[in-house]
Amino acid sequence: MSLLQPSALMDLAAAGLQCEQQGELNAAAAHFEEVLRQTARKLGEIRAGQNYWNLALPYLEIAARNESDHEVQFLLARAYRLHLRLEDAVTPLQRALRGMSVEGRQRWLSRPETIEMMSAICGHLGNRLGRHMECVEIYRLALEAAPENPAILNNLAVSFSFVNLFGESAAILRRLIDLDENNFLARCNLATCLVRMGNLDAAILEFEECERRGYAGHEALGGLLEQKSLACDWEGMKVLRQKVADALDDPARNQRLALTTLQVHFDDPGRLKRWTQQISALAYELDSITPLDKPAGIRRDGRIRIGYYSPHFYDNPVAHLTASLFALHDREEFEVFVYAYGPNDGHPVRGRIAAEAEHFRSLEHASPLQLAQQIRADEIDILVDLSANLGWSKPATLTYRPAPVQVNWLGFIGTMGVPVYDYVIADRFVAPDGADADYSEKLVRLPDTFQITDFRRPVPVKSGSRIQHGLPEDAFVFLNCGLLFKIQPEMFQIWVRILHQVPNAVLWLLAAHPSAERNLRAQWQKEGLDQGRLIFAPRVPMPEHINRIAHADLFIDTYPCGSGATANDVLWAGVPLLGLVGKTMVSRMAGSLLNAVGLPELVARDSREYEEKAIFYATHPVELQKLRQRVAANKSTWPLFDTPRFVRNLESSYRQMAVRARAGQSPIAIDVAKESR
Repeated sequence: MSLLQPSALMDLAAAGLQCEQQGELNAAAAHFEEVLRQTARKLGEIRAGQNYWNLALPYLEIAARNESDHEVQFLLARAYRLHLRLEDAVTPLQRALRGMSVEGRQRWLSRPETIEMMSAICGHLGNRLGRHMECVEIYRLALEAAPENPAILNNLAVSFSFVNLFGESAAILRRLIDLDENNFLARCNLATCLVRMGNLDAAILEFEECERRGYAGHEALGGLLEQKSLACDWEGMKVLRQKVADALDDPARNQRLALTTLQVHFDDPGRLKRWTQQISALAYELDSITPLDKPAGIRRDGRIRIGYYSPHFYDNPVAHLTASLFALHDREEFEVFVYAYGPNDGHPVRGRIAAEAEHFRSLEHASPLQLAQQIRADEIDILVDLSANLGWSKPATLTYRPAPVQVNWLGFIGTMGVPVYDYVIADRFVAPDGADADYSEKLVRLPDTFQITDFRRPVPVKSGSRIQHGLPEDAFVFLNCGLLFKIQPEMFQIWVRILHQVPNAVLWLLAAHPSAERNLRAQWQKEGLDQGRLIFAPRVPMPEHINRIAHADLFIDTYPCGSGATANDVLWAGVPLLGLVGKTMVSRMAGSLLNAVGLPELVARDSREYEEKAIFYATHPVELQKLRQRVAANKSTWPLFDTPRFVRNLESSYRQMAVRARAGQSPIAIDVAKESR
């Protein structure tokens, strides 16, 4: 650090006094401000050297008024970091790195605390504020001074991936692995990068290499299970599942993976709740976020303000399912706000929601804190999170507690395992009696189904011929147009047995990643089935997709992660759906919809019943035709597609939530009474 020259300070003070005597007050003030700044600089250095950062901070803030004093800028950034004022730390860190010579940066980066400081600040800058390009700049400047520092290289690679520069990210990560072949963090990050580049096979190899080398970190096992599921690569799947379960059962191992991946593999509500609690704690930043200072209080009068919060108001199932909701709310009793913080793809469904919601707020670039502040400013009474911890989501907003009542609904089908939600919206089928203990939220049981639908979407019209869609004209068509990662080897074996018993049948799936199709075809051939009986439909726009669904004879659902929005589309298209229900909410979705459309006999309680029903309807065309006729008739008479009725039930639950909150009472389970038919 620089030396403080007493004579120079005395000269400045003397010049200041002289200017004051001559009436040159601005000049006098400037001289004394420089005395103050230099004195504060030295006091800040001394207190920082003593590790008294609370005492150093006010002096460093004064000294840092000289933006070209890069040493002080570094110290101020560190002081802010230690006070957890990470957003305030960004600017002084940037000034220091941009202004310093390479040699100056080398000197600071030789200190371990500098790397930690940069990681913490950039973590906040990127993850909390979404300013990933600024992270790229910071790490590039650091890398010039420390070109082989593993932490800087890794963090730059991760920052590149957040701005979709995957090639640059992969190159840096491979460089790290060349420097140290046991750099497991680099291998896991490379695998994730390869996934984003569409190379599932290479990603799986990297995760497998980590496991082969004995890495027990939280990224490898979870990543391997996720990517093997996406690729329908089932080799060693049972053993891998058990390893993941063992890791999740050991909190010390801090295992992480997507909650949807857990739902695909496990039908155990108790374990899923326990595992979800530890995974969600990180996503919701429970340990690092303090709720907004003033507790949110529900307003005592006026309309009940409902806020719908989601990044998925674009061409996405959440938007398609809820499209009719916002116009149907009773505006005399409810004031509806929509918080759309995801990308705007220009799809008509977004425009429709924006036009029909009373208040539509487009907040794509807002941070979780900014979102929470906006929700609090709008005085929302009940905040309904439609996406929880799914893609593009910012779940940490809920941790700030911007609303007095917070609800989990529709996006993630199950408990989120964190105390930021008061309620989860379900129904009596997906959450039967005795299921309350499997949820951290209080259950709201709607009378018909938990799932809303858009009753104003176009009526499906069968498009083209079977031949035009790649289907045999005279075959029995079993359909599953859900995501391929939901298909598990045990379910696939049931489908194989069904196809063996129905020789004129084909299985019609929705195309996904080429690796998944290749692996499914290889397994199909291994089971002795003709390749012509496994047909993949190309992806097309939603209206076209729903119109072609009508060419199927019977939809056969997956287990333990069943169909939700897809099941809704299939029934809307008039195709019977066979579901296999389990114990979890996500395994009972299709059963909920089938009951709500008056087809309870299509709810199979075990795999044997499922298999027998599929074969029966495939070999009894008269009975199948009766089912199709009932689907068509019940669409207009049963609750599933009666959206106004659904909204009335939903509003009834909101009223009960508001009544309890206004009375200062804690949330309790809510059962909404069934309307008379």
